Amino acid sequence: MDKSEKAKQLFFDGINLIHNQNFEGAEKKFLESLELVANKYSVLDNLTVVRITLNKREKARESAQQSIKLNPTNPVAWQNLGLVELAEDKIKEAILCFDQCIKLDPLFVGPLNNKAICLSSLNLDEQAIECCDKAIKIKSDFFEALNNKGDILKKLKKFSEAISAYEQSILIKKDHPVAYKKKADLLCDLKRYEEAVLLYDQSINIKKDSADAWGNKSLALEKMERYQEALQVCIEAIKINDNLPELWINKSLMLLNLKNFKEAIDAVNIAILKNENFAEAWNNKGLALVGLKNYEEAIFCYDKAIKLSPSNNDFLLNKSQCLYFLKKYEEAINESNKMIALNPDYAKAYLSKAQSLTKLNKIDEAITNFHTGLKKDPENVEGQNNLGLAYYNAAFIKKDNKFFSLAKEAFDQTLKLKPTYYESYYNKSLVQLTLGEFHEGWKNYEYRLKVKKDNSQVLRFDSLPLASNLEIIKDKVVIVWSEQGLGDAVQFCRFIPKISQLCKKVIFEVPKILTKLMSDQFNCEIVEKGSAFTAKIDYQIAMVSLPGLFNTNIDNIPFKQDPYIKTVKNKNLEWKKKLNLTYDKPNIGIAFSGNADYSNDQHRSTSLNSFFPLIGKANIFLLQKDIKHKYDDFLKQYPEIKFIGKDIDDFEDLASVIENMDYVISTDTSIPHLSAALGKKTYLLLSSLPDWRWLSDINYSPWYSSMNVIRKNNIFESWEDILKKIIKDLGI
Repeated sequence: MDKSEKAKQLFFDGINLIHNQNFEGAEKKFLESLELVANKYSVLDNLTVVRITLNKREKARESAQQSIKLNPTNPVAWQNLGLVELAEDKIKEAILCFDQCIKLDPLFVGPLNNKAICLSSLNLDEQAIECCDKAIKIKSDFFEALNNKGDILKKLKKFSEAISAYEQSILIKKDHPVAYKKKADLLCDLKRYEEAVLLYDQSINIKKDSADAWGNKSLALEKMERYQEALQVCIEAIKINDNLPELWINKSLMLLNLKNFKEAIDAVNIAILKNENFAEAWNNKGLALVGLKNYEEAIFCYDKAIKLSPSNNDFLLNKSQCLYFLKKYEEAINESNKMIALNPDYAKAYLSKAQSLTKLNKIDEAITNFHTGLKKDPENVEGQNNLGLAYYNAAFIKKDNKFFSLAKEAFDQTLKLKPTYYESYYNKSLVQLTLGEFHEGWKNYEYRLKVKKDNSQVLRFDSLPLASNLEIIKDKVVIVWSEQGLGDAVQFCRFIPKISQLCKKVIFEVPKILTKLMSDQFNCEIVEKGSAFTAKIDYQIAMVSLPGLFNTNIDNIPFKQDPYIKTVKNKNLEWKKKLNLTYDKPNIGIAFSGNADYSNDQHRSTSLNSFFPLIGKANIFLLQKDIKHKYDDFLKQYPEIKFIGKDIDDFEDLASVIENMDYVISTDTSIPHLSAALGKKTYLLLSSLPDWRWLSDINYSPWYSSMNVIRKNNIFESWEDILKKIIKDLGI
């Protein structure tokens, strides 16, 4: 065999290796062929293609230029050189090459399509489409040009035309996965997720090992809130290619939605190991850490993401919200302002800023920012809901009930946008209950069981049906479970005798600290929360559902006039000795703070120093269980205040202590609930942003006849001034 024949054979061997995806082997065969016959531009052209595929750009440039030197009128060589320039982002040089190719062979469609890609990268999209159309006119079944045209039309937001281009492409190659996936990606952008999933499935059926299609399908399912299914699809994608950090990011997203925060961190850590400069990975890690309430570490992750992608407003938004959770509202506003500076049309920046302004009681500025954000994004359900909450606060701050109406309208608008946004039903109920609109208020208050908020919880027992009316629980065994705070248990346990009259048996589940007290009160089974039950239970009832179940209104509240909690006489005497009471002055029990995790605690609680006006005028007993060390010096300086909370084991003890007091003065904690339920004269210190159960603008409680409600007139009035009012009322 002579050199020419041997060179030809090596060339064909190289072509066969290309067909078998063995590009390294093909390059070797072509080089061997050229050693025998150096001036074959057909071999050089195929060598260039192989080198482009292998990302050997400089080598590809050399072989393309060598081919052009051998035959300057060879359009294939000019196309190949253009592809090398395009790969290196030398767009203008690439266009010159493609133009030369088109000039040499006007019917050569490949260069027209490639020129379109170049023009689009320069944002010359209309010219790019003209190139695609020319190519398609020459070759009507030009699959690549139709897909490229679809991509450019998508970029121009001409979505229906883009879909049409992809559909034409599908008709040409029904067994090719690319167009199915491209159309599916566009449908996802248009929020047509159901259709997109079907197309991803068609793409996957053709090419089952397409990790990209599996990954994008998982994201579509995530948008449809089918999180468990999305997670499984993502896992399939990772099985195909576990080296793509994007897929691990997808997995972390699904786990975040499923509240599996620790597993989400595990997934995102793998993504970071594969690419530590992947900003989305650091962002998702921050989100998972927020889920675990590890806010400081989350901010570190958000800062990493922001450093890698400074113009990504979503990362700044997440940092702003994290600062909000840390109650660093001014810093959160600063982050929102950065977002607005980057993009004045970024609606979420205004909505986030408005939330922090609400917490700072800058209510007019907050409402303005809510309206600005919602004007830019009218369908933002969370923003609309939070506007309602701002109006709710405004009603108290401005002493104007029109804002209650505006709040209800905002919540109604939220529910028009998303009927399953249960938080807005719950929030609307707070307005209704505050206004004494109990009939509708109790109905909407039931939605708290569908959304975790402020220590409320979803149903305690998955297997037990919920008692929806009184008829179905007659002669049944029912478990009533305590929810929310200890004060709620005291306030609403008044309904236990009523429900006990209906049922065959009532089991009342309460926190451990309440078990002794409740056992002293009711002729039913009292069990500690989390205990095992031996009885067969027919229905469950969340305790704060009882008022609604009994159609409670202002006029028919049980035990409205009379005490309904009693104390143990021996325990009372025991505590009388412990307290070493004297009667030269009134004996007054006080409490100044409650659960610091409560969302409105900054307004609800005060400081121990606020009770200074009482010193010298009464024997003062500090009843709350825990206080911060910062008050140690104050207590040493004023030993007249006796801190006895540390000696109180449970609410049975607390009830006996209160029984020995003349009065109780407290902020909105469980203590005034217990005091008033005992019939003790109680002064409730109420902020200008009170809880719904105290209604608005009244100085008494419909729930307790022995309670005086002392309200701040505004957010600027001091608690010390409130205490002076009480001292005057007591005449001490």
